[in-house]
Amino acid sequence: MILFFPGRPDGTLSSLCIFNMLLYLLGSCLMDMAKKGKVSEDKVDSFNLPMYIMSSQELKEAIDRNGCFS
Repeated sequence: MILFFPGRPDGTLSSLCIFNMLLYLLGSCLMDMAKKGKVSEDKVDSFNLPMYIMSSQELKEAIDRNGCFS
């Protein structure tokens, strides 16, 4: 089994992570599509993709707390 976790370097703000920047770009594209009438603005407003990119230290702590990985 392979588990894939997007991550960021320790000490880096989550907002400066490249993955979050890509999500910001996606949001900007969706708003542009709404302005052009390709999709309703209500649908864009209701779209929610909660995401938090952990640092390697945060991931290690979460795995240790979970206790299911050894």
